[in-house]
Amino acid sequence: LEKVAQFCRQRQKWSFQSTSVPQVAVLLSTATTWETYDKVYGHPKEYEEMQGALEAFLDSHFSVDLLAEHQLEKRLDAYPLVIIPNSHKLDPGFRDRLAGYVQKGGSLFLLGEKSARLFPEMPGVRLKETVREENAELYSTEGMANVNGNWLQVETGSARILAQYFPDRNTRNPGKAAVTVQDWGKGKVAVAYGPLALHYY
Repeated sequence: LEKVAQFCRQRQKWSFQSTSVPQVAVLLSTATTWETYDKVYGHPKEYEEMQGALEAFLDSHFSVDLLAEHQLEKRLDAYPLVIIPNSHKLDPGFRDRLAGYVQKGGSLFLLGEKSARLFPEMPGVRLKETVREENAELYSTEGMANVNGNWLQVETGSARILAQYFPDRNTRNPGKAAVTVQDWGKGKVAVAYGPLALHYY
């Protein structure tokens, strides 16, 4: 305990009563939580995906704030990037506010097959109704990563594919869109169609 106190005291000048720099906001959706959280103890699976998103961006050295709708709405324009981990429902007014935020120049990252369906009007892709539980190997310049789970099937139009996944580690076979990005008004919306945040957790 003494060593912990010394560690904190040495950094008090920079950390005590500090405020975070608004770089990335991760949404804790109240609307989704009310529909999925039916236990006295524990937490819904959506929390694991939220934590995965939080840890991924913290590990990438971003300043990240975890905010519910009523907190984020007041400060939305201050954040260059908003992330929605696999949430299936938003308050309609807040959903429209987010759409306007992107069209005015903000960036939105929808993580997971449920979040991908929150904005069916977004340009660049056609979302299918099909969600498949798939064996998935995500390809990146760092190598392959296993991301088995539920993947939303999509057809890409003008959206740019940032990452693909494959049924195995043979990348000579055709891949499917794992992550896309598309201009929407003055901003951008990126979508991950499978459980990337859950696997990071």
